[in-house]
Amino acid sequence: MHHLLCSGKSLGFLCDVKAIELGKDLAEYAKEKFNKYKKICVLNILFENFQCEANVFDLVYSATAFHWIPEDIGYPKALRILKKNGALALFWNKPFVARDDDLLHQKIQNIYQKYRSTNVKIIENDIERYKKISETIQSYGFRNIEVKLYHQ
Repeated sequence: MHHLLCSGKSLGFLCDVKAIELGKDLAEYAKEKFNKYKKICVLNILFENFQCEANVFDLVYSATAFHWIPEDIGYPKALRILKKNGALALFWNKPFVARDDDLLHQKIQNIYQKYRSTNVKIIENDIERYKKISETIQSYGFRNIEVKLYHQ
């Protein structure tokens, strides 16, 4: 699931879960896999098109997907649908191998450099990048932002 929206006292399957998945096949797979859990609803829809009242969810969770949503749509919508003390949890996987002897990595980086809209090389531990992301999230009204980097 790319986006999970949870409401309820706990954040396990005891709460109501709305899972938003753009891919039709993956949404169907998730519906089938979790069909015995009556509190899980899988929607095959864009987060941008998801209709919801304000102040409904305790948690909006997205793993390796939220960056695809235009920030001026995604962050205000997430803030609007979260309860007052709700949380937005965003996760990204940044695989990074920088060894000169890793030929696959070097070939992939050459392709990125060819088609990337900028000539700026990606830095593995780009603290400034994560600082900017935090500032962007905060600019939309979120508070108590925490950034954690895990390696390996």
